Amino acid sequence: MLTVKMLTDKSLVMTTPARLYQRQSLVDNMQILINPKYSEDIDLTNFDATIEYIDPANIAHMEQLVKDEELYKDMFLRFTMNLDSKFTYMAGEVLMKLTLTYVDEAESVKYILRTGELKIPILKLNDYFAYVDDASLSSLDNKIMELQAKADELAAVAEQYTAKLPDDLAMSEDALLQLSVNGQVIGEGVQLASPVDEDDDKDDGVIDLNSSSSEDEDSIAVIDI
Repeated sequence: MLTVKMLTDKSLVMTTPARLYQRQSLVDNMQILINPKYSEDIDLTNFDATIEYIDPANIAHMEQLVKDEELYKDMFLRFTMNLDSKFTYMAGEVLMKLTLTYVDEAESVKYILRTGELKIPILKLNDYFAYVDDASLSSLDNKIMELQAKADELAAVAEQYTAKLPDDLAMSEDALLQLSVNGQVIGEGVQLASPVDEDDDKDDGVIDLNSSSSEDEDSIAVIDI
C-alpha cells in the first residue's frame, strides 16, 4: 500500500512507496496519514479531505477521500483512496495535493487547509508486441493469406455478377430498343416506332425533329427509368 504522510509544515512525503504500473486498476490503495493535532487551536479530527491531482496528460482530477472512523494506530487520521485506471492511465508523474475542510455551523466558519504537492511515479510497461518473432510472423502470414483468399473469392463472385449487368443500349432496324450485355441484346425491348414503309412517300429516312404535327408527337415513346 502506498503511504503518504502530511508533515507539520503541510508538506506531503511518501513514507512507503509502491510500484504503480501504467493502466493497473483497483489493485493498490493509497493511505494518507495526518496528525489530528495541527496546532494548539486547530484539531483536524472532524475535517474532510479531497485529493486533487494532475495526470501525466495534464488532465486535472478531484476525488473525495474516505476517512476511517477511528484513529490509525491511535495516532493519525487516515484517509484512503483506491487507485483506479484514471490515476494510472499514463506513465509519468502524477502531481497531487490535498484540501482539508471543516464547516463549524455553530460559528458559521469554514476552515480550509491546503497541503503542498507530491509527485507519484507511474511506471511504463514494455510493449511486448513491438517485437514479433519468426513464429509469430508465420502465424500472421497465414492469417493474411486466409484473408487474401477470401477477398479474391468475393472479387470473383462480384465479377460474375457484374458481367451479367446491362452495359449498353441497342437499336434494331425496326426501331426496337433493347438492353445489351457485352454486345449481346437481352430482354424483350421497347418498340419506339413502326418501321418505315418503303413505299411511303417519305422514304428518304429523314425525320424532321422540328415538326410539330400531332402525328409525330404521338410516335414518341417515353421510357421512365
